[in-house]
Amino acid sequence: MPLFATRTRIAVGFAAAVAALAWVRPSLEARVATQMGGVGGGAVEDDAAPVPRVYFKAPVSAEAARVWAKLGQKVPMKYPKETPLEDLIKAIKAVTTDKEMPEGLQVYVDPVGLQEAEKTTASPITINLDNVRLETGLKLALKQLDLAFRVHPDGFLIITSTASLDEGEDDPTAMILDKLEALRKQVAELRDGSRPTGRGAVMKSQ
Repeated sequence: MPLFATRTRIAVGFAAAVAALAWVRPSLEARVATQMGGVGGGAVEDDAAPVPRVYFKAPVSAEAARVWAKLGQKVPMKYPKETPLEDLIKAIKAVTTDKEMPEGLQVYVDPVGLQEAEKTTASPITINLDNVRLETGLKLALKQLDLAFRVHPDGFLIITSTASLDEGEDDPTAMILDKLEALRKQVAELRDGSRPTGRGAVMKSQ
């Protein structure tokens, strides 16, 4: 492969990574600020131990980005009468059909998740909205059945129970916040353990 073409591909890949990072950074910083300053009542003291820097990779693959683009389009969700979940899925496939996705969005319905929610693909939903984002309409419809969805990095939807979705949470920002909260608790425990309990008290051994 010519050197110019190789450098071009590297530059494009780097630009895409930077763009993805810029997209998730504001939300992450806001959530981290809330987590560190709001949880436990009050901000962290100035002399608290510094929190280690956490690195993460961009959470959205190219395939997943295409799915999210589809979920962002506005569609009619006109199902005022009880409609089976399987019919809603068929309609979603039909409305998202194009050259890139000739069969529409791929949807995997987790049978274990359905069993946990005590539902089937024949379970009915009702929703009557016009010109709503597909993501919003799908969330509202699935919520009626105690179900939810997530986008797999390979580029398809997974519909499962809300309990299974929480257990399988792989959102990088959520994992980062969990680690930060764990670090914050460890710092607090160390600080409490080193405080004198009376005159002449010495630091407890850790």
